[in-house]
Amino acid sequence: MSDFASEVDHLEGTVRDACAPHDDWPARVAAGVQAAVGFFVEHPQTARTLVNDLPADGLDPKYISLVERFAQMLSAQTPPPTGPAKSTERALVGGIASVIAAGQG
Repeated sequence: MSDFASEVDHLEGTVRDACAPHDDWPARVAAGVQAAVGFFVEHPQTARTLVNDLPADGLDPKYISLVERFAQMLSAQTPPPTGPAKSTERALVGGIASVIAAGQG
């Protein structure tokens, strides 16, 4: 498994663990976002690995796969009838990736 895939798996596990204890979806989503940002603060080398492997234009298949993976995880935390649209989930995940990338520049 590549460093990129391994680090994404580690991040995903951290986010899932943070979401699990919460009953309502807003708390699960907030906990997931906080866990992702906290993960990068605690693991700056991982942030660099992920950011360095992602292209600036966001069109690389690895980047698209990463955003889709976390958007799907976010979608699983929200109820279908009232959850945000898929484009909202992608925008949130992409925005977090951009903030992390800006901090690593």
